[in-house]
Amino acid sequence: MSRTIIFFLETAIMLNLLLIALLNTQLSAAKSLSLSVKIVHSDSPASPVYPGNLTFIEKMQRYIESSNARASYLMSSISRHKKKNNNNSAVHPSAIIARPDVVYDHGAYLLKIGIGQPVTERWLHLDTGSDLTWIQCKPCVACYDQVDPIFDPANSSSFRKFVCLKDDTCRPAVCRGRLCFYQINYADESVSKGFLAREIFTFTNPEDLHFRMKFGCSSESKEGDSEETILGSWHQLDYRFIYDTGLRQLSFAAEDCSKDSP
Repeated sequence: MSRTIIFFLETAIMLNLLLIALLNTQLSAAKSLSLSVKIVHSDSPASPVYPGNLTFIEKMQRYIESSNARASYLMSSISRHKKKNNNNSAVHPSAIIARPDVVYDHGAYLLKIGIGQPVTERWLHLDTGSDLTWIQCKPCVACYDQVDPIFDPANSSSFRKFVCLKDDTCRPAVCRGRLCFYQINYADESVSKGFLAREIFTFTNPEDLHFRMKFGCSSESKEGDSEETILGSWHQLDYRFIYDTGLRQLSFAAEDCSKDSP
């Protein structure tokens, strides 16, 4: 066998080994960037808004009402987007974020998460109807009572306000002065007003993964008709969060409502 052929064979083998090593590295990175989070149903004894021992009929009635509300919410969302497309006009950046005029119980599932440094744990709603993750923050102009203590940014070394013109975008908010202010109006007449900030969010899973996220720091909140508004809101479909953190996958594992432990 000529030296030229041997050289090409050795080169091919080395390239194959290099490609295998690179593939294993990418697979390991993808695996490490996957996140699974356990969620708790609001009717579970592990939930901070547990309604108590409900009969089978009462549970079924709640689920039917929630399913009907969800269907109405989706139809209202479709109608709203059709109108916006027909108008062929973009939403002005100063527009108030508003849900469709259908009340949907966004508190079916809850997520426990750590916020700030040092970490303080709190419960948030897993909300498919909001465009922003938000929590109540001190100092509060007008805040309602909630299950967890109100978050105090002064006690967190990792808290940073979102600065206009410096950060990539103020959406979904409007730039006033140097801060990005937002307002969310819900169909049950609850309201969240405040400014955008960045903070470290820690997921209480076996890996204790943490990411710096954009969120709404609500300094003025109005409680609506739903008892679920005693908590903040985690936007389930926060694709920007997945993009910012480099996650390949984000999944949620539902907790059995009948279990007594979280």
